[in-house]
Amino acid sequence: MKLHATLEAVTQRIRQRSQQTRSHYLARLALAADRKPGSEQLGCATEWAAREAASMPEGLRAANAIGMGRELFAAMRRNALTAEAGACSWL
Repeated sequence: MKLHATLEAVTQRIRQRSQQTRSHYLARLALAADRKPGSEQLGCATEWAAREAASMPEGLRAANAIGMGRELFAAMRRNALTAEAGACSWL
């Protein structure tokens, strides 16, 4: 089936205009397809367990958005269900 001439012209302009960005997008997709899955990149659980836990310096902890409204949502976070349970907070 042949496209209407106007529709064909608009489609052709879109193809020309997006050719460079589309080629970059397709190249990124090809790179992503060649990457290992995340579980293979993270390493084993014993490697993670052997690492020392990082702690936030006291100066950063003191300035970590206290008084910026985060504490208003503490009750919601405390009562929210997990994602597996539907993440409902209407308790």
